[in-house]
Amino acid sequence: MIGNRGIVRRIISLGPRYLPKLFRKDQEIHFQGSYFTMLFDSSPSVQNELTRILKNDPRVLRSTIFKVPTKKNLNAKSAVDAVREAAL
Repeated sequence: MIGNRGIVRRIISLGPRYLPKLFRKDQEIHFQGSYFTMLFDSSPSVQNELTRILKNDPRVLRSTIFKVPTKKNLNAKSAVDAVREAAL
């Protein structure tokens, strides 16, 4: 993915879960879904393009991009674990 101006560091499946409320997308009602976390590096323009693609994908109900702090001693594992704990 470096040729496409970004790199995927890690993809973690958090498994299927019930959604906090009913979601409607493409004239369908959803009550459960699979949660995923993807840790990646890219420019803001690539992030905007990724958001646009995910919004148009009928398999994706909702997506959010969080910025992981990149100050001293970046520990990607602890950042991913924090996201996993927040999803529980």
